[in-house]
Amino acid sequence: MGSGRRSLVNKHRFVQAIGVAIFCLFGWQAVAQNAFSTTALTTSIDETSDSGDLADINARIVAALDANIQSNFTFKLDVRSAAKFEFVNAATPALTFKTGQKLDYETPADRSFRIIVTAEKTAAAPATVSANSLTISLTVTNVDERPEVLPEFQGDNGKVYYFQKQPPFTPVNTIFSGQVFKDPEGQPIRFKPCADDFVVREWDDGYASGTSADSTRGNPLTDVGTGDTLVAKHCAPAPEPGATRSDADSANDPTRLGHVVNVQTLPTQNSSIFRLTTIESDTAGTQRAQIKFRGWAGNPIAGTFSVEDNLTLSDEATITIYVKTGANSIPSFGVTGWAATVNESIDDSISDIGPPTGSSWATSPELDGDTLTYRLEGSPAPATCVDASQMAIEGAVGLGKGCAWIEMADDGTFKIKGKNLDFETAPANGLYVIQLVAEDGYPGGVARVPINITIRNVDEG
Repeated sequence: MGSGRRSLVNKHRFVQAIGVAIFCLFGWQAVAQNAFSTTALTTSIDETSDSGDLADINARIVAALDANIQSNFTFKLDVRSAAKFEFVNAATPALTFKTGQKLDYETPADRSFRIIVTAEKTAAAPATVSANSLTISLTVTNVDERPEVLPEFQGDNGKVYYFQKQPPFTPVNTIFSGQVFKDPEGQPIRFKPCADDFVVREWDDGYASGTSADSTRGNPLTDVGTGDTLVAKHCAPAPEPGATRSDADSANDPTRLGHVVNVQTLPTQNSSIFRLTTIESDTAGTQRAQIKFRGWAGNPIAGTFSVEDNLTLSDEATITIYVKTGANSIPSFGVTGWAATVNESIDDSISDIGPPTGSSWATSPELDGDTLTYRLEGSPAPATCVDASQMAIEGAVGLGKGCAWIEMADDGTFKIKGKNLDFETAPANGLYVIQLVAEDGYPGGVARVPINITIRNVDEG
């Protein structure tokens, strides 16, 4: 065979080899299996949906994923979605809401929400599989949600008010419905004209333990008529404040004059108010009342609340009232101040600042039995003053780069805690001064004492 023919054969073989290589490169890619068989899903959920309501979406995600090759991938969410959602487990991209998260129609950015689930190949994944992404387009629909009770009116005691009945004071407090409740749809909140959803309990001894009150009046908060629709029956006309009619309805009405407080509801243009008028006792001492009540969102027909009205009912709010007749015993620490020395922090651990074990920095016992609350005063705490959940520590004050706060125990004693304490950035001699404050809630019932905190230098290596 001549050299020219051999050259042509070699060229032919070279071209064949290139063709095989190109086929291997692009042919394998053409037949490689994608993680997701589809790249887009569209669905809708309402704004009250929780993790249990994501079952249909999750079923469609799993259906789009080839179970035979699933183990070759890990999955991640886009940044925006990762703030709201997380995966049920690491192996399957089924979604669940993060704790405390939801999609809210009243938040415009949530109404059309896009979730991007991206597959990423593992190191051991074969060349026959290919990573891709699935985009889920969610339309969030509106629901007429129940009015919410604002946080300070929640819990066993709700918001606590202190009144002192001593001449020339005549304590009256007016509370607007908007101070207590918030409607997600922005509708005005109203109280029923006859305070039908108020229950008032009163204790002649303001510090009596237990829940058994000396007197109770008002209509049961569970008596709302038609179950899930949360629409109330008609309520009887409200009697005049202080009415003493003997019929059962009047005797049970919370607007009737009580021993501790009188409650009266009044309409306004866009909301309602209720007025608390405290009652002076015949003898010096402290009495207590607790009011549990609800608000309604919507517009009642002709000023009454009936089964024809389009109204939604809130959860229960609580107010606790202490009424003191006579002089108040002012809290007193009995000292000019305290001092503490603590090592600077060498990690993210929490330090005990004071008081020393076996000691107390509380005030002297209250002569009239009032329960005291304690807090710190000082410069604002830095943004790094957060707890294990990365939430700002409530009531903390700044100590340079660090902070201090009060930690109460169940028995009423407390410790002052600190973190991120730094000697190198502290003032001269590492000294900070903050104020410890005790309050009994009544006008002028406040005591303050300084605490000198010295940060001791530690060799940090």
